[in-house]
Amino acid sequence: MTALERIHASTGSESRRRKQTVLVVEDEVIVAEDLRASLEEAGYRVSAVAYSRASALENVARERPDLILLDIMLAGGNNGIEVAETIRARDDVPVVYLTAYSDDTLIQQAKETAPYGFLLKPFNERELHATVEMALYRHQLEEALRRNEARFRRLFEDAPLPYHSLDGEGRLLAVNQAWLDTLGYTRDEVIGRPMAEFMVAEDLPILAERFPRFKEEGRVTDVEYHLRRRDGKAITISLNGMISKDVEGEFQRTHCIFQDVTERKRREEAAVKMRNLESLGLLAGGIAHDFNNLLTGIFGNVELAESLLEEGDARAATCLREAKEIAERARDLTLELLTFSSGGAPVRRAGDLAPLLRGAAAFVVDGGNIDCNLDIDDALWPAYFDADQINQVIYNLLINAVEAMDGSGTVTLGAENISVEEGSPLPLASGQYVRITIADDGCGIPPNRMGKIFDPYFTDKETNETRGAGLGLAVCHSVLQRHGGYIDVESEVGVGTTFHLYIPVAPPEANAPHAAPAATKASTSTAAHGRILVMDDEEMIQEISHEMLTHVGHAVEVVAEGGEALAAYQRARAAGDPFDIVILDLTIRGGMGGEETLKRLRELDPQVRAVVMSGYSNDPIMADYQRYGFTGALAKPFTMAALRKTVESLLLGNP
Repeated sequence: MTALERIHASTGSESRRRKQTVLVVEDEVIVAEDLRASLEEAGYRVSAVAYSRASALENVARERPDLILLDIMLAGGNNGIEVAETIRARDDVPVVYLTAYSDDTLIQQAKETAPYGFLLKPFNERELHATVEMALYRHQLEEALRRNEARFRRLFEDAPLPYHSLDGEGRLLAVNQAWLDTLGYTRDEVIGRPMAEFMVAEDLPILAERFPRFKEEGRVTDVEYHLRRRDGKAITISLNGMISKDVEGEFQRTHCIFQDVTERKRREEAAVKMRNLESLGLLAGGIAHDFNNLLTGIFGNVELAESLLEEGDARAATCLREAKEIAERARDLTLELLTFSSGGAPVRRAGDLAPLLRGAAAFVVDGGNIDCNLDIDDALWPAYFDADQINQVIYNLLINAVEAMDGSGTVTLGAENISVEEGSPLPLASGQYVRITIADDGCGIPPNRMGKIFDPYFTDKETNETRGAGLGLAVCHSVLQRHGGYIDVESEVGVGTTFHLYIPVAPPEANAPHAAPAATKASTSTAAHGRILVMDDEEMIQEISHEMLTHVGHAVEVVAEGGEALAAYQRARAAGDPFDIVILDLTIRGGMGGEETLKRLRELDPQVRAVVMSGYSNDPIMADYQRYGFTGALAKPFTMAALRKTVESLLLGNP
């Protein structure tokens, strides 16, 4: 049954419960009585026959008839149209005109009162009954529609969620009470105004970008932006909406509801902040723990060496060697921190991952009871990666796998080509990747730990206190993210754990493939000596650099920042004793750093030879120093051998 049929059925059943009442307003007695008889014979009740305007209006007020048959011209010059206008404005009772005239002007005036029909005299009973029935039905239908409209308007006005409707230009056509209450306006203050006037300025690009798409696509879901209340406060909303179209399928208006999610967002941000503080506390505590252990070893060995030297004991050299090895471990921890931090941008080049993976497989099986299944695609695509960082990731994961198997089991190490399509569930841009798989058959990761395994220094108190505590997986996650890749994990307790690494394939314009990193030995064969200028804002670095370089025969001057470096360089040139090399720290607190200082030095001397020095070893300038005008790079912490090799290779003309 259609909506129209349901309305007809309900109005029809109502009419059967009682007789429909008709008022006849006709000044010709014979016609009036004929109408009464015909209507009563058809089953209607005639409330009265009125012969004048006054009696007609009195009967309408008293009887409230269902229909009025009204002569368009009454005796005494009374105009039935004026009577109809009064009834329409006061009583809302449907009117059917009776007329003996078909004058166009009169008919046009009558139309303006919205009559429910015309009966042109003379008429027969069939015409009368059909016109009366259609007029009553039409009025009942309109009443039902008005009731439904009123009901829906109440639902609209009383709806708990704010609603608004926009036209094609983004102007407000309608709002409900919840919308007004949420933003503090009155209806007259908002209707017709652009929605943009109620948005914070920073979010206007969202409207400019999304509104045309909304009109075209027909729907919008969970769009967040900020609205400005009348009192000036901003609220965060989440908006959903759809559009309606006209009969020709063209955009007509939007229908949108929104939720005020300000408090929810505040709680979420507070929770994230708390989680970040907890992670920061865990990270700081873990770093402090690791560095305190390392410093204890360094201090202990140095103090023991001092004591042994006073006694002339040869074991002092062993103590110093151990202190140096511990310091190297501290340097490795610093490199992990740099990789994890904003300073860890990868220096990527095109390369083959297969040699790196084969070397890792050899590491797994060396000196233990671990087997390694190697499964590398013979036609592996060249990847785009920082060899040192990816090597670190793979070794971290392999160490975890060995620990998970308690030193006995099988590790599967594989690599394959994979294409990621648009719409893939993987959080990756569409394109080609090399997927590395590292799987073990160890103890597995409990479900309640899976969400935290990439947190720095996360550990489970039920396991060995030292196992899994560190930056390992956090660094792995950070490295893959900075590569534009992804790391995923799946695990089952008692079965094992599998990590998948997705590394982007090298673009055509990338550098030529390179091999995995190999250890290099410092050159020791040189007899070159020169004048060196060292710029660093740390007094400790100034002193140790001065001591190291003078120990091997160089003349050294140290300064704290760029202005001093420029002055020293100018003085040396003016004195006829210029510096052969300048070593510039990249970051100077409160002063001119290495990059700007070199630009100024090159204005004085285009042939200046400069070495960039930084504790941020993965800084882009460190990785591509020649592009920035430097002739060498020195990463902190550095050994005396590394410092000597860097300086003397430049003096010998071998940058």
